[in-house]
Amino acid sequence: MKTIKALPDKISSNTNIAPNEGCSNEILQDRKIIGENSSYAAGPRNKLVSKNGATLFFNLVISVFLLTIMSRGHGLPSISLTLFCISTCMVLTKAGEITIRIFHSDSPDTRLPAAFVLGFTVISLPMVILTYKFNIPALISLVLCSLSVIGIGIYTRGTETTAQPSNDWRDTLAALIMAITIALLARAPLSSDATLTQSGILPISSDYFIHGITIATFGSPFATGGDMEIAGVSRIFYHYAPFVIPAAFQTVSGMSGLALSTSVLLPLGLIIGALGIYTFATELGGRASGSVALILIACIPAYSFLIQSGWFEFYWLLLTAPGSGYAIGVSAVVCALTAVYFDKRDKKILPLVLLTLASLIVIRVHMFLLLAPTIVTVLVLRSHRAIAKLLIGTGLGVIAAAFLALQFSDFIHEAWNKYSATQIYLNIVTGTFSSYGKSLNIPAALPYGLTMFTQVALTLAAVLGIYLILYPPLLWLHVRLNRLKEID
Repeated sequence: MKTIKALPDKISSNTNIAPNEGCSNEILQDRKIIGENSSYAAGPRNKLVSKNGATLFFNLVISVFLLTIMSRGHGLPSISLTLFCISTCMVLTKAGEITIRIFHSDSPDTRLPAAFVLGFTVISLPMVILTYKFNIPALISLVLCSLSVIGIGIYTRGTETTAQPSNDWRDTLAALIMAITIALLARAPLSSDATLTQSGILPISSDYFIHGITIATFGSPFATGGDMEIAGVSRIFYHYAPFVIPAAFQTVSGMSGLALSTSVLLPLGLIIGALGIYTFATELGGRASGSVALILIACIPAYSFLIQSGWFEFYWLLLTAPGSGYAIGVSAVVCALTAVYFDKRDKKILPLVLLTLASLIVIRVHMFLLLAPTIVTVLVLRSHRAIAKLLIGTGLGVIAAAFLALQFSDFIHEAWNKYSATQIYLNIVTGTFSSYGKSLNIPAALPYGLTMFTQVALTLAAVLGIYLILYPPLLWLHVRLNRLKEID
């Protein structure tokens, strides 16, 4: 900064003297620099207070939500548990904001929800490595990751970006509404441990005994690094990411693995899933659309239409497999980041899209297998349209040829049945329709390939329900009102 030789007396706003009167151009330039960079300027100070206030209350909302669930049947949480929960939520949000700042100069419109979901990914992945590979307890792993976030935050503190961290209180209000809604709608499964203690009945899937053992494997002080389900067996590589952060609560809270599975693992996954869906829907159509999308998902029992198969009920699967909420949230943020990439045409965000997509392998590999081909296809289609069309056409041709081969080649038919479980799974799925939904009989006279195609179509109808009917006309209406975009 140039040296300021002299500054005129402070000009009062009540005087008639022009603000720039008596000042040289050099002095005016220095004043401009001081005004823009000074932390005492009124504008930046107000923005800083607003930003910190929104971020703080957002973290408090998530923390109070988790602490409320944990207190059911266990009394008021201790001071240490309260501070630990709040600090953990703050670390997750901060890790996400730092990640967005490092990879891109812009971000989704909903900065705080996106940051929290990304923060879970950024923190849980190294925790999996530390606990799985080096047998470091989950609590110590979380502390090490938190210290790393603090260090990186200090190191990148002066990094300026075109988009500042979120100061929009609407996202905090949305998170509050989500937390209250989840606590009310899922109060029975979230209170399963207390119900089990009082009545001896576990009002949730018995799989949570296994989930509790998995949490204890990472967080219990008695864990030895092996698989606690089978004595003497080492842990295998698996999508363990959702379990490591809840496991870090075990030493601080003193709760059992089963209690943590229903009071931390499940609710944290549900809120992450809701935040991710809200982020993606908001990126597509604004906050009103994001709110409407969450309301529709919460209120419309899609499975109850068409096949009406409870085997594929969304809510049952979401509660039975708690990792599903985490995977849905992260997948939705991947889609939101992809939408930002298409909209901003900025390649700097592409590595974040691909890395977050790859993280699904250790969060919920099923979602990776579902989402990865779609994301890769649209990315290739955007940059190499001719090659993408060739690959899509080739893939469809291979599928068609495979169906024909299964129908007319006895050798391929026998090999398929011997080395693939697809047909066995489809038989089981369609067989459950009579028990969990409507009884459907596929004619035995149909050719083998057509039978498999029919079973796949019925399975999709059972999974998607009413959305299988609503999506085509809504997509057509969207295309008529707007142009077809790559993210569609």
